[in-house]
Amino acid sequence: MVNIIANIFGAAGAILFIGYFAYKVEEPPLTVIVVLCLTLMVYSFYDDMKNDRTIARYHMENENKI
Repeated sequence: MVNIIANIFGAAGAILFIGYFAYKVEEPPLTVIVVLCLTLMVYSFYDDMKNDRTIARYHMENENKI
């Protein structure tokens, strides 16, 4: 649960800080690069959460077998 909260605050901070920077510079190539990078960051966050759920499910299933 702490990982989720930390990731959400980290992602929100990065999106606000870098997004505002790209907005103020007003250069289309920079904006495209920033949007792509932030999209990859959010996808990585989603993928990490999915992997954590899979590992937790595996541990719960094997906990009763010991």
